[in-house]
Amino acid sequence: MTSDPSTTGHPAKPRVGFEATRLARRFSYLKDIPETLYAKVISCTHGSLEKRVAGLIQWRAALLSGALPRPDGLAWPSEKFVDALLADSTLQEVAGYCREQTELVDAVLDSLLDAVASGDTSFRTAVERQLHELRKIEEMRRRAAAQARKTQDQNEASPEPKEGDETGPEPEALTQQDLDALHSQAEISQAPTWSEGAAGSIKKRWASLLSMWREISEVFGELGLMTGLGRDLSLGVLKSRGWLEAKKLADLLRQLPQLREIVRALGRVQTVREDDPATSEVIYQPVRRVREELREVWTPHVPSETRGIERSDAIARMLPSEAVLLTHPTLKVLWHARRAERSLLTYRVEGVATERVEIEEPSQEGTLKPTTRQKLERGPIIFCLDTSGSMKGAPEMVAKALVLEAVRTAHAELRQCYLYAFSGPGQVTEHELSLKPEGLEKLLSFLAMSFDGGTDVAAPLTKAADRLHREGWNKADIVLVSDGEFDVPVEVPKFLRHACTEKNARVHGVLVGQTHSAAMQRLCDPLHRFSDWDAMKLVR
Repeated sequence: MTSDPSTTGHPAKPRVGFEATRLARRFSYLKDIPETLYAKVISCTHGSLEKRVAGLIQWRAALLSGALPRPDGLAWPSEKFVDALLADSTLQEVAGYCREQTELVDAVLDSLLDAVASGDTSFRTAVERQLHELRKIEEMRRRAAAQARKTQDQNEASPEPKEGDETGPEPEALTQQDLDALHSQAEISQAPTWSEGAAGSIKKRWASLLSMWREISEVFGELGLMTGLGRDLSLGVLKSRGWLEAKKLADLLRQLPQLREIVRALGRVQTVREDDPATSEVIYQPVRRVREELREVWTPHVPSETRGIERSDAIARMLPSEAVLLTHPTLKVLWHARRAERSLLTYRVEGVATERVEIEEPSQEGTLKPTTRQKLERGPIIFCLDTSGSMKGAPEMVAKALVLEAVRTAHAELRQCYLYAFSGPGQVTEHELSLKPEGLEKLLSFLAMSFDGGTDVAAPLTKAADRLHREGWNKADIVLVSDGEFDVPVEVPKFLRHACTEKNARVHGVLVGQTHSAAMQRLCDPLHRFSDWDAMKLVR
């Protein structure tokens, strides 16, 4: 029966309902982890939920910077496991590929949660098993010690054993402190087992993918974005037709440094003006400032040093013989007369006085004025590559090696790179050269293609000149790679020169296959000649 508040005299307590906002505030820290990790973060049994989240945030920030977190102040996992994880070479290598790769970092954290969770379960099982064995050993040791003490007591009391003493003595029971010590001993002995299990779990998940990335990085360079390929796409790269060609070209580039020098000359260094508030210029202008200076001046009447006797009315400095006159009624009048005439005998003193002097002097005053910083950038590269039949063989290898090196350089320096592959009339294919996952397949397809057909240089150069008018492509360098066996239409040099002048661009030429070409000299300035054919024989 419910009592009425009006009859009992006590106010009714307000009913407190379910507050969703309080629950949301309590677990607000979960918003800082990716949703894909929610289930595993919550279900993991190692450490408290709050420490797991805090630790994962620390791991995530470190991995996004391309490194493993520092063990100092790491919230999760526990200290006895941290050293083993951070010392794992597989995890260290994976971290190097994780810079600015959000999806890869989340995948690493997912595997880390799995490794810690499975390792923690195995660790707890092993600790319980070890604790059971240690407890049995300790109980046997105590039972044997108790039996030894009882036997000694009986021998000291009576040489003959008494009837009914066949049962053994009760051993001393294990206290909670004893059990805690045994538990700690079991954890220490099983910690290496956990470390090996966790490290093995991470190696099993990442070892195969790491081997693929190493192989790809040897060809395309350690550019950091190759980690975005993933397992499936990495396998696709290694199985593609262009992969063997890419490996050959990488070997060729190692033996032909002059090809790398040609690529480094492409894309002039541009000066870009930008306002930089952190950079300021100091401007000085003449001003006149007044400053105070302390000077020491020798002056009389400063009680510092006695210099003799003089006549004055200074009572403080009068001689004792003058002061005696004040004690006689008649001579007292004489003292007053002398004082009025300033003829009292007094000590003459002199000393050093400090006085402030204002001095006006010229000065220079500097003011900070924000300046415009000169930022240096390299421009884009536009390739016009001759894929005609006359380029087959060694010239084709040189041309493809130039393209591969240009892609690696442009990608590393965040520059745009575009390719027009041309042969006969109307045969122009375009490729945006990049090492991003979406552009890698096209690049490998190009490296696997064979060169054939005639030579029509007007079409690709026209397209390249049109691209100069697009945003971000002015001040680009056009690179014409050919053996020079083509005719130049009359209008081509004119419109090409006009476009380059208007957009401040240049046309580089790379001549392969021969040492002289009038057509290449008419179109290109500067003209690079490739002549080291001996190295080509080593690569084939």
